[in-house]
Amino acid sequence: MLTVAPGGAADAGDVTEVAAPGSVDAWVVADPGPLHLPLVRRLLRLDPAARVLLEQPACPPRDLPALLRLLAEHPRARVAVNDIYAHSPAVHHFARILRSAVDSGPGDRITRITVEFTKNRDRDIARGRFVDAHYGAVGYEWLHMLAVVRAIVPRTEYERYLRTPPVLVTPEMRVVGGGGDLPEIELYSSVHGRVGHPRAAGDAFSYSVARRRIALGHIPFGSELRYRFAEAVLASGTRVTLVFEPGYQTGHDYKNTHAIHVRDGAGQRTEVVAGNHLRQALTAQLAVLTAPSGGHRDLTGLRLPEHHHLAALAGYPQAHDCGGCLGVGATAGEHRLTG
Repeated sequence: MLTVAPGGAADAGDVTEVAAPGSVDAWVVADPGPLHLPLVRRLLRLDPAARVLLEQPACPPRDLPALLRLLAEHPRARVAVNDIYAHSPAVHHFARILRSAVDSGPGDRITRITVEFTKNRDRDIARGRFVDAHYGAVGYEWLHMLAVVRAIVPRTEYERYLRTPPVLVTPEMRVVGGGGDLPEIELYSSVHGRVGHPRAAGDAFSYSVARRRIALGHIPFGSELRYRFAEAVLASGTRVTLVFEPGYQTGHDYKNTHAIHVRDGAGQRTEVVAGNHLRQALTAQLAVLTAPSGGHRDLTGLRLPEHHHLAALAGYPQAHDCGGCLGVGATAGEHRLTG
């Protein structure tokens, strides 16, 4: 494996220095989003059959049509967008437990889904990292959270959810959608460390400092604590909660150890799931990208419906205004849709 970056800190300063066209198995593009389209264009100029894995999002919304045209012009190429949480053992086990819980109760169903991915990124943003001026707040964690929802909602319902405008959008950023014959789905994320649902999973953390910070509703500047959970509530009252990294700062491999809590009429039980979803995702996706094509190329690796969903959310002013701290109720600056 070789790295490419200007400035002398990598194995090569430019893609043209790496190897002869066609000799690279696959490229992983982890540059800022606005550079993705020009980089893919250069790679396909070097090798029209290049295999490319793009970090999410694929590119700014305005570049999506040009990216699709470029791929149509290079039918032997394969380009996909990194989808880490789709390959997470913890997410897969969470989905299996939910399916089992739904199937065990006649007529039972998921009525509410809550997903929160919060971290204080102010230090990174001050250094120029993780700054998304195109998708705004949804450009950071949203595709990860959607991958969790996709794993537990039937495909047709999930696609309808993506197409349906949300009923509530607030800064910092809370998006509520679904309802009717769909579960109510709330996604929440803050790049400034403001916790949206401290009671949902805060007690699951082993480290007392982490529990206290989550309970107070704020992860401070410079902290590496990530508050990430997904919870599904069933009509029967069963509650299943997936908590990522609950052993923060209490184990050498805490980033790859997660927990699923099930609360139902029989009481409460916890299952621990271990696995490096980043490594598994990269291994699986690169294997698919480099496999023999068989004369057919599938563009679904770009996850276009999800990118269109992100672009629509980015059109709300709230997506670029993360200054206000949210409580549970309505706040100044929220946008509610009716009808």
